Amino acid sequence: MAGLAIQYSKEVARELTEIAVVRPGKPVEIGDIIHFPQGKTGTWFFKKAAPRGSFDVVSSLSELGIDFDLGPEDKSPDPFQFVSRKGVSAEFDANAEGDLGAGVGAKGNLSVSFSREGATYFNAVGCTTRSLSDYQQLNLDLNGKRGHIAWEDTFIVTSVTTAERALIMQSKSAGGEMRASVEVDGLPAGSVPEIGADANIKVTYEKNAAFVVKWAENVTVFMGLQKFAKQRSAVEISDRILGVSERPISDLRGIAGALVNRESDVYALEPVLASDILDDSDELD
Repeated sequence: MAGLAIQYSKEVARELTEIAVVRPGKPVEIGDIIHFPQGKTGTWFFKKAAPRGSFDVVSSLSELGIDFDLGPEDKSPDPFQFVSRKGVSAEFDANAEGDLGAGVGAKGNLSVSFSREGATYFNAVGCTTRSLSDYQQLNLDLNGKRGHIAWEDTFIVTSVTTAERALIMQSKSAGGEMRASVEVDGLPAGSVPEIGADANIKVTYEKNAAFVVKWAENVTVFMGLQKFAKQRSAVEISDRILGVSERPISDLRGIAGALVNRESDVYALEPVLASDILDDSDELD
C-alpha cells in the first residue's frame, strides 16, 4: 500500500498544492517531528527525504524542551475539492422534480466511479489552519538541539489544516465505486453539488477502496512543514567532494564522507513546498 500512499500525496500536491496527511484524519499536531519511511526523491546517494506517503511521529518540539506559540486560526471560505484526472467520474442524481430554489432542501444520490488504481475523490469543507507563529525564535532554539535528532531525515510540523467535514476515497484498483445519499440545497438533476459542511451525507456502498473517509468530522487533511537543514553553498559542496576525488567512484562511503556534519556547519529552518513531493517525471500542469 506504500505506492498508493505516495500516489495520494502526489495527487494532492499536484491538484491542491498542499502536503497531504496520509491517511486523512491521522493524528498530527503542530510541533511534531515526523519521518516518512518511503519518502525519498533523487538518485543514488543524493537521495533526500521527501514528505510523501505515510509518516511516523518520532519526537516533538515539546520533547526537546522547546516552547512555541500558535498564530490565529485561518479559515478557508472555499472547499478543497478535486477528482483524479482521467480516473474518476462523479454524478449526482436529485430525487426531485423541477427546479429547486436556493435554500430548498433536496435529496439525491452521489455516485463516484474509479477507472484506475490510486484514483482519488476529494472533498474537504470548512477547513481551518493553525500555524506556529514565531519561526525566528524557533530557529534559534533549534540550533541548541542540532545533535538531538536526525534532522536530515525528519520534518517539523508547523501548521495543520483540519476539515469540518470530509468525504474522501482512494481506489486501490480500477473498478472502484462509492455511493452516498446526500441531502443538500436543491439543484438540477445531474449536477454534482458543492457540498457544504451542513449537508447530510451517508456512504451506502464502497468497492475496491484503499481508504474511505465517510463524511467524518474534524479530519486532518493537510500540514505545513519546515526542514531544519544544513546550509551548504555550491562552493562548499564542491570543495568537500574534491577532497575525496582521488578515491574510486565506487567508494560511496568516501564520497559521502565529504558531506558529513562539522562543528562549523550552520543549520536553519527552510519551508517545505508541495512541489518537493513530486519527481521530475511527474506531471506539473
